[in-house]
Amino acid sequence: MDEIADSIVIGQSWDNDVRVILFVKTAPNVELAEDLKKRLKNAIRENCSPRHVPHLILPVKDVPVTLNGKKV
Repeated sequence: MDEIADSIVIGQSWDNDVRVILFVKTAPNVELAEDLKKRLKNAIRENCSPRHVPHLILPVKDVPVTLNGKKV
């Protein structure tokens, strides 16, 4: 999606299960509004599975990387 500059997903242990949390860095001048969150969830549901749909989508200023360029 053009509105997304970068992202990272984590699994968090939650109530004897794992919930998916998506951290999103938006493109310049793009706000992570509810309609964008809905479109993200729909795209993930259609292209992956309902199990992969994030429970939370949170904005971040940047996605940190290691010296080797791996997201952390």
